[in-house]
Parts: sequence; C-alpha cells; structure tokens
Amino acid sequence: MIKAVIVDDELHAINVLTKLLEKLDIVIEIVASATSVNDGYEVIQQYQPDLVFLDVEMPGGNGFDLLSKFTAVTFQVIFTTAYEHYALQAIKISALDYILKPIAIEELNAAVKKVSTKKVQEAKRVVSLLENLHTNQLKSIVLPNKGSYEPINISEIILLKADNNYTEFILQNGKTILVSKTIKEYEDLLINKGFFRVHKSTIINLTHIEKYTKGDGGEVLMNNGSIAKVSRYRKKEFLKMFYD
Repeated sequence: MIKAVIVDDELHAINVLTKLLEKLDIVIEIVASATSVNDGYEVIQQYQPDLVFLDVEMPGGNGFDLLSKFTAVTFQVIFTTAYEHYALQAIKISALDYILKPIAIEELNAAVKKVSTKKVQEAKRVVSLLENLHTNQLKSIVLPNKGSYEPINISEIILLKADNNYTEFILQNGKTILVSKTIKEYEDLLINKGFFRVHKSTIINLTHIEKYTKGDGGEVLMNNGSIAKVSRYRKKEFLKMFYD
C-alpha cells in the first residue's frame, strides 16, 4: 500500500482524483489533502507520505514553491496540471512524473505503476527542476542511468545519437549514457537551447563544433573527435545559423 497526499487548490479536483485512485489495482491510501502551499507543506511533514500528487498552479504559490520548502525530498512526486507551458518542459527535463488535467484513468494508472516500482530518488531531480525554473533557462537535464537518476549539465553534452528506441548521450568527459527514450523526445527539450538535429539519428551541441566539412550534406567534427553526418535535407537550415 502507498501512503499519498493530494495538494490541489480545487476541492473538486481532489475529490475526482481520490475516486479515480480507488479504481486502480495498486492500493493508494490518501492520508491527507491540502489546498495551499503552506497547508501542503504541513500535511506532508505530519504524515510523511510515500507519494504526493501536486498541483502546479495554485493561488499564493505553486507546486514548485512547496518543493523548495524541503531541504530533502523523501517522497515520490506526480505533478497534476492543466497547463502545457514552460513548467511542463522543466518537469520533463528533470525526469519527474506528471499527469495532464482532466486526468484520464489510463494515464493515472501508468504514472502510479511507474512510481511504485521506483526507489525514492526525487531529491536530485527536484534540485535540477528548481534550478532550471529559478534561472529561467535550461542548465541541466536529468537522465535515468543504471537504476538511478543523474543530473547532467547540458554544456557537458557533446552529442546525442539515436539507437532504435534508445538515445545515447556522449559527454565531454568521455562518458556515455544510454537512455530508454527516443531521440525525438530529447529534440523537443533541447532544440532552441543550443542544440541542432543534423540528422535523423544525431543531435549536436553547437558549442562543441570543431569544424564543418562540405559535401552532399557534409559532416561536422566535434571537439571530442566525434564526426556527425549532416543530412542533405538539414544542411541549408544548419548552415543558415552561421551565415545569417
């Protein structure tokens, strides 16, 4: 059984989520709920839940303000939000779980199953989330790595390579991390943040380019010695960044 707390400023949303949770195969005990950041902090401190369902937007503060009150996050977090904006991008980048409102029971079931199989490792991901939000720019991304989660400064990423439904991150220190997500997911997060998809299988960090060699599409030499081929369909857009 999982002890859970719901923090949402709308009582109707709390009631709907509670009823949906009763329909899941996994037993969730709602030990408390709260409708504000301050009350949410108090009930979490009091009940020490395994899991917190946390609304993003609330009057007088938001879910991120609540998390920033904790010196250490010892519970799993599932964000609930009706808004697809920068905050959702930050949540994705930090590898935290979320559900969009109105909540579909299939998505809720998948999210709860996912967190039920994890060991509590939210602290690093929450730190990354808050750092990215407070600076209002992407500084780090959290990658699942061998059963744990590793925050990586995006300046250390040289390139990403697609491997079927996996993505390989090649880092400045020579380390590689293989993640079970498609390169498309990371393209959505990193493009317009100093990265460019030069090929269907490759995204590069533009700050690590050593030189470009002309050809049908050409190829890019990265400063770690890696060579990335440029698709002829992406060549014009790629070169445009340097000449416009």
